[in-house]
Amino acid sequence: MCIKTLTLKYKCYSGQVGDYSCISNEIQTKTPNMLVMWKLWLRDIMLVIMAFLCWCHPVHGFDYLDILTTPSAGLSREEPPSRPEQIWDNPFMRPGFDNTSTHFVTSVGRVAYVTCRINYLGNRVVTWMRQRDAHILTVGLFSYTTDQRFTALHAEGSGDWVLKITSAQVRDSGIYECQVSTEPKISKPFNLTVVDPVGVIEGSRDIHTSSGNTINVSCTTNVAEHVPIPLYWFHNGRPLHLGNNKSGITTMLGPGGRSLRLVISKVQPWHSGNYTCVPEGATPISVSVYVLLGEVPAAMQHGETNTSNNSNSSNRSYTSSTTFPFLTSLLLSLLLTQSLTSR
Repeated sequence: MCIKTLTLKYKCYSGQVGDYSCISNEIQTKTPNMLVMWKLWLRDIMLVIMAFLCWCHPVHGFDYLDILTTPSAGLSREEPPSRPEQIWDNPFMRPGFDNTSTHFVTSVGRVAYVTCRINYLGNRVVTWMRQRDAHILTVGLFSYTTDQRFTALHAEGSGDWVLKITSAQVRDSGIYECQVSTEPKISKPFNLTVVDPVGVIEGSRDIHTSSGNTINVSCTTNVAEHVPIPLYWFHNGRPLHLGNNKSGITTMLGPGGRSLRLVISKVQPWHSGNYTCVPEGATPISVSVYVLLGEVPAAMQHGETNTSNNSNSSNRSYTSSTTFPFLTSLLLSLLLTQSLTSR
């Protein structure tokens, strides 16, 4: 092939072929000049050199004429390198779950957030599935449930994929799986607990104390460790504001705002009554305070005083009711006696 190509090109350039279409415009002129002749000789010399190279390398079968016709030809026959390795194909940079908390607690009516943190996600897709019924809730940022309370949250550039449940209910408690579309698939379970919050008061629900002492009561909720809930104190139905109150009652927040403390300094009889702790959106809890005057509670002494007064008044009414008829009869007797004497 190499020698045949050289022979055809040599005949064309030397004018031995009848078809002059392969000769340049300079050769077609009737009076060729020396410059055209030098160009033809130079081409002949190049073709001879190429023919010699083809003869010297018959084993490799390398055709130097391919340099002029094949752009991809080169001096090396080695296999080209494979495509660069993708970052997510590196065994040390494959998707994996971070060591974040897997237990989440919230209260009824609040928004629940279940966070799944993934490293080196690449172009994989994150799916949230409810385990109890194998129901797909979200794929990426798209929801696949008719319950609009379930949505997926993700900030670009962040490794956190969050399942958001609006207005959580007790029935939403259970295990939710965070899945990554690797091959094979990887997943991690997360436990969500939704509780109905109630107020909690440590100690007795009935407090008996003497006048002049100090009362200290702390109120919290059963979910305070996970979900801080606003708390309020009421005395006999009247709200007690945070801080010092005029009647010597103080309410103050505990550590982290998870509890509300009630402090009554120098207790007086009017501090007796019902104190109710009301967590926001939760079941309230009450405590009763009895202030003692000496050995008897103030409430009981007030009752005894009223009883004594009632007995005295009844005695007085009884005396007056018995005395009035006697005096009336005595007066009538005297009048009758006087009338008889005058006759």
